[in-house]
Amino acid sequence: MLEAVGKMDENIVEGLSNPFLMKVLPNYIHSPQKLLFVGQETKGWEKFQDTLHQIKDRKEELAYLQWMYEDFRNRRGGGGSPFWNITRKLFQALVTVK
Repeated sequence: MLEAVGKMDENIVEGLSNPFLMKVLPNYIHSPQKLLFVGQETKGWEKFQDTLHQIKDRKEELAYLQWMYEDFRNRRGGGGSPFWNITRKLFQALVTVK
């Protein structure tokens, strides 16, 4: 990813937000029923240019971005939007249907 960004015009890079990544957790892998909700972040996801300054090399790239998502979810209170509220309600309804 860093290689591709290095070839882009600086004005384009300025307008990018961080990429959206998916991390599959062990509980999901071993779950007998799997359900994936897909939504769109309407407010953007931090400026990619700022993140580039935090990444020292390509080996750290994915690990750092995944850490950012986990930090947001676990420590910065992510998940209070209408998307997360309805997905939790739907998940609970499906779990109780068993």
